[in-house]
Amino acid sequence: MKKLLLILIFAAGLFVNINAQISWPPSADNQTAKVTQLMGLVEASVKYSRPNVHSPTGEDRKGKIWGTLIPYGENVPFPWRLGANERTVIEFSHDVMIENNVVKAGRYGLMAYIEESEPWTIIMSKEPAGWGAYSYKKEDDVLRIKVTPKDCEYTEWLTFGFDNPSMESTDLFMRWENKEFRFTLKVNDYVGLYVEHFRKALKESPALFYSENWQWAADFCVNHDVNLEEALRWANMSMTPGIGEETFARLQTKANILKKLGKQPEADATMDKAVVSTTATARQVDTYARNLLNENRNERALTIFKLNQNRFPDQKYLTALGLADYYLHVKEKKNEVKYVKVAIDNLPERQKSSLGDLQSRLK
Repeated sequence: MKKLLLILIFAAGLFVNINAQISWPPSADNQTAKVTQLMGLVEASVKYSRPNVHSPTGEDRKGKIWGTLIPYGENVPFPWRLGANERTVIEFSHDVMIENNVVKAGRYGLMAYIEESEPWTIIMSKEPAGWGAYSYKKEDDVLRIKVTPKDCEYTEWLTFGFDNPSMESTDLFMRWENKEFRFTLKVNDYVGLYVEHFRKALKESPALFYSENWQWAADFCVNHDVNLEEALRWANMSMTPGIGEETFARLQTKANILKKLGKQPEADATMDKAVVSTTATARQVDTYARNLLNENRNERALTIFKLNQNRFPDQKYLTALGLADYYLHVKEKKNEVKYVKVAIDNLPERQKSSLGDLQSRLK
């Protein structure tokens, strides 16, 4: 019994000791930093410790960083940790492409061999933990790429950052003293990632009960011309009783999908409902009519312009200008002038800058 009691006391003491660890200030005042960049759904981040050009004792190390503090060549015992203290860690939430190489989602140690007059070798190791690169093993390499360093503005503290971000890519750079290198991270199929994200999210509560989510997912697909059959179902779901209602915007989303699926008559029938919807605005109907003009669907465009005029008698300037532009498009000058005059007579104060252009159309 006494033996068991001693074991329990020892174990309890060990537990307390382990959990009594505290966070200490960074070694040599090398501050820890983390930078993050999103490429759509894909998150990339770098966590690192930031040495400065002046040593902890105040020594000015300008001109002594490259080749002295950080030695050149691969004949050194281990690569540079691209920072100070713990190993610099790069992390990806999804797979990314780096120079046509697929790097799987995960955490990696980031290191480098530097050269005086040749490209540097950037290394990603499957082992992200450790103090510096002292335990580095070449067999743990996941990726090696070459980068060409360039001169840059003086940078006292080692700095990682992201540049030129987009949904499909971003540039990761590192600057210190007077040198900079960078390389590009790419997302192989950000559109497909979003479609799969929508598909999963719209099966789960509470997302599926918000009609906007169904519409946004459908809009994304039609804007990127992908997954149209499923997008049509999502568009219909956005207007399902109990979830949402028919609005001009949602009916237009559905019509756009039908059009891309080669179902123009069904698309037109859907827009016929949209333009008489109580949610439709004169501006939305006018824009739709102008889109028809751009497609040279002149007869239907005229029908919609006239419908807009009848539906919104208080919007005389907008609806008259729409008809004037229609008659300009079909080269009927007499009718164009007629509706330009109506537009001028009903010119809103905020549109006064347009007066000169409208008057020039009368000449």
